[in-house]
Amino acid sequence: YWQVGAYISRKIEAAEWGDGVVRQLADYLARQQPGLRGFTRANLFRMRQFYEAYRADEKVAPLVRQLSWSHHLVVMGQSKGASEREFYLRLAVQEQWSRRELERQIKSALFERTLTRPANASATLTQARPEALKVFKDAYMVEFLGLAQGHGEADLHQGL
Repeated sequence: YWQVGAYISRKIEAAEWGDGVVRQLADYLARQQPGLRGFTRANLFRMRQFYEAYRADEKVAPLVRQLSWSHHLVVMGQSKGASEREFYLRLAVQEQWSRRELERQIKSALFERTLTRPANASATLTQARPEALKVFKDAYMVEFLGLAQGHGEADLHQGL
């Protein structure tokens, strides 16, 4: 997919190809290799997007080979920027997430929760023990319990 994306990207950048040629390429592949799946016009453009998203990012390039195509489609389709893509790719490899778990983490806004919300701690605690903030980093997603928006601790215990 990387090599196909690179080929299409180079051809389009060199203004040798346009949108119609990619469709023709998909049709040609379908005729020449009837059993070959996954090379539709839309997928060929996804391959190009895949290549262009990661080609200049030396930090992410090693991760690209460690995840399935479906993982990449989820990350590319639902991430808002390069740093968010990198975040989810690293965690998916590190935690060995399935595609379904990766989607769940993205939908629960793990990136935003991890990076944009500092832990609530008093100034005294942060000055006396700065390492204590690391304790509060883990957030738990309990959406499967179906609790009301303003639930209390007793409701959580009951749900669990």
